[in-house]
Amino acid sequence: MGEPDCSRPEKPVSIPPLMSVDKSGNQYRRRADIEAIICQMLTRTVEDWLTAARKTGTDRLPSEALVFLIRATRAGDRNAVGALVDVLCRRIVRIAQRLVRGFEPGVTKEILLEVQGQIIELLFATTPSRQREFLEIAFKQAVERRTINLVEKVTNTPELVVVDDRREEGGEPDMRSLC
Repeated sequence: MGEPDCSRPEKPVSIPPLMSVDKSGNQYRRRADIEAIICQMLTRTVEDWLTAARKTGTDRLPSEALVFLIRATRAGDRNAVGALVDVLCRRIVRIAQRLVRGFEPGVTKEILLEVQGQIIELLFATTPSRQREFLEIAFKQAVERRTINLVEKVTNTPELVVVDDRREEGGEPDMRSLC
């Protein structure tokens, strides 16, 4: 299981293999179509990557390939990296929004920002991890899992109640919900 063969007569390129293994001991592998797209993109300019990433429909650059390309160029042109990350963040929000329903707008925004932050943190992590590499295998699933976990956490968090000890004349303490 070496590096994929991305040789082209004009520009040979190679993609480093993923290093993590799943719970069964099988090495993580990118899908063949993702590796082919990565190989193709590596022979193009970063501007071409951005154009492909911004497309919609079947011509759109897959998120797994976008993750690889951002990681491959993160030390390069900061403006280009920022533009690619912006596209990825928009995808994160679109995926996560489908799973965040029934909350106050502020809570929804907080969940979306947290999911986005977790994914971006993994994207730029310098230490290899299964979670980081999983973004190159099943990006949508990684976003969905984090979103579901946060939704469950928020749903299972008890509502905070504050007791105002200032008493009305002869009355009970004022109980107000803060959420």
